[in-house]
Amino acid sequence: MLVSLNWIRDFITLPADIDPIELARKLTMITAEVEGVEHIVVNSRDLIAAEVVACEPVDGDRPLWRATLWAGDARYETVTAASGLAAGQRLVYAPPGATVDAIGQVGVTQVAGLTSQGMIVPGEAIGIHQAHQKAVLLPPSVKQIGRASCRERV
Repeated sequence: MLVSLNWIRDFITLPADIDPIELARKLTMITAEVEGVEHIVVNSRDLIAAEVVACEPVDGDRPLWRATLWAGDARYETVTAASGLAAGQRLVYAPPGATVDAIGQVGVTQVAGLTSQGMIVPGEAIGIHQAHQKAVLLPPSVKQIGRASCRERV
């Protein structure tokens, strides 16, 4: 299981300059074994937090879903291979014009005969390789839906 240091900070106060490797060592000594520490650097622009309004399967040969997303000031319709989406979930979304480091600039395309605006960002596209083809879900505590750049360590 992957656990973000930023997520841990939602529950406990940690020094701003804490060494993640030292924290992993301490956690291993007092609670559960930490198998490793990864530094993930997201180098993308204009990614946003969006909320899933609806998600329905798309007819065809491949397992695809048509998702309706709300991003604070706009609704988007996108086709995705990310399974397990449900109304109310918040996730990382790249609207048209955003740039995802592993993919390039995102636009409006046709997928399975449907218009797909932007993309639900798969974890692997932003350096979370264990989340292959899975949406990056955000905790319910993410209140702000809308534009924010992701250029920091997570």
